[in-house]
Amino acid sequence: MLPTALPRPTGCNPLHFLAMTGLLALLAAAYIVHVASGWIALASAGDTRTSSPYPLALQVGEHRFLVPANMVPRAEQRNPDLQQDRLVLEMTWPALAGYAGGTPDAETLITLDLIASRQVETLGERLDSVYRRLAGAHEFRGPAGLSLIDMSGRAGAGNDVIVFEASERDGFIARCQTPEQGVARCFRDFRLAPDLVVSYRFQRSALANWGRMDRRIIDRISAMRLD
Repeated sequence: MLPTALPRPTGCNPLHFLAMTGLLALLAAAYIVHVASGWIALASAGDTRTSSPYPLALQVGEHRFLVPANMVPRAEQRNPDLQQDRLVLEMTWPALAGYAGGTPDAETLITLDLIASRQVETLGERLDSVYRRLAGAHEFRGPAGLSLIDMSGRAGAGNDVIVFEASERDGFIARCQTPEQGVARCFRDFRLAPDLVVSYRFQRSALANWGRMDRRIIDRISAMRLD
């Protein structure tokens, strides 16, 4: 429930607040580019999925993974000789299985990226430095035991909300859309290694089972690692 009274003055320097809102706008733009880039690349290349579950040894930065071919929608990324900085995977929830033919069900599809980078700043790394500073003390009860920061009205944030596990350091955190129409999606990322970030996108309705979903995805990716 949103507050009905105006918040008290924070005492924040207006220049600092302006800088923070500008930073949020830049982060929002980067987030949109990050989410859309995989979809655009896939659409421009046409549908090149395979239903073969044959395991492929793929290199992402300094890390090697044994990935079923039907989890890699882009044909050019199924090359074992290619060292890539970003690998796009697709799997269905809750089976966490690869493509089996036909048209994937958007409601159960999870799009996951493995990103080789030390520079990418995750949502969790921005929680205290950006999101909580902008929200002040205004955190609300979210779905399934999560806390919620409402970013609506913040520069560049649209109607997004941040949901996170307040009781755990480095716990679950996601950024979710609240569109007036259409399907609401969430974006979650975390650092699996100092130079490796995992990000995935899912239906907002799946937040009801966020703990089970997150643990299973972490276990699935960890089981694919060869190093």
